Amino acid sequence: MQASLFVHPSVSTPGAIDPPLQQLHLPAIEQRLRYNARAATALVSGWLRPHGLTSTAGGHYCADFRLTPSLRRQWHSFFRTDPTREIPYLFHSSAGHLLASRLLADLGLNLRHVRPIQQVVQHQRHADPLGQVPHQRLSCRLLRVVPLASEAVAVQLHTRISSQDGQLLATQDDTLAVRHVDTAGAPGLQHDRSIAARYAQLRHRQTRLDHSEANVGEWVVGADWGRQFAKVSGLWSPAHGARLSAWLLGLRAPTLPSACLRDLLVRQLADIGLRAERLDISFCRPVHLNQRLTIAQRDAEFEITDARGVLLAFGTC
Repeated sequence: MQASLFVHPSVSTPGAIDPPLQQLHLPAIEQRLRYNARAATALVSGWLRPHGLTSTAGGHYCADFRLTPSLRRQWHSFFRTDPTREIPYLFHSSAGHLLASRLLADLGLNLRHVRPIQQVVQHQRHADPLGQVPHQRLSCRLLRVVPLASEAVAVQLHTRISSQDGQLLATQDDTLAVRHVDTAGAPGLQHDRSIAARYAQLRHRQTRLDHSEANVGEWVVGADWGRQFAKVSGLWSPAHGARLSAWLLGLRAPTLPSACLRDLLVRQLADIGLRAERLDISFCRPVHLNQRLTIAQRDAEFEITDARGVLLAFGTC
């Protein structure tokens, strides 16, 4: 079983003081014009701002999220699943995306140089499933910033998803790799050699599961998946759209959002009767639109590979 990159939120840094919680009033994803305007503003400013780690004192933000029956149906429609099934998609992604964007803005980071490398979602055992709670509250804060290399850091964010009455439903920990950062001059970094070592090994990891002994599913990523997933998740970016827009960003082809890959995995696990209380996924390489994928799962481990058998993501469930 792999070791997690993230720090459990119960482990606090000596002397650290949590920043005050600030309420953000975010438009709902179904308020298309308002949400798209808010998301576009965050995206454009995130791409245009000067890149540099100007602070490691991120904020602490919360926002309300409403899962309407219509939005729930749209999620199931995208993944072609029955809306009556209880599948733990991250329905709250639209609100979570805007909260994370605000935290990255606090740090002074340009979004062009940020990519997800790990996500850990822990569902509370006796809590209601996320898909059954219409009124939710998200709180998101910076855990820490850790050097990965001479010009790279890991930014670790912690999100709590609760019901309106305060019951904790799930936690979500995201580790983001940020390149082209002057770590020598950055303030307040927390050094952790184990994270740096695992990051260096990430792209060199090889597949370990024998497909003849695993549950295996094959998928072809649709050419429009980036745009269609954005309609339910709010994760819109030219990097996930047309080939030309991706090329203008320096990409050889448009990519699939890592959140979509994660939820595709959740869909396959549900098809074989698994509803993981804890899902830990690490992203090795980008997944491109029109790409053929294989998802293999055995016991608590899974791997996602391309048509050539190259490892794209892996983890435990």
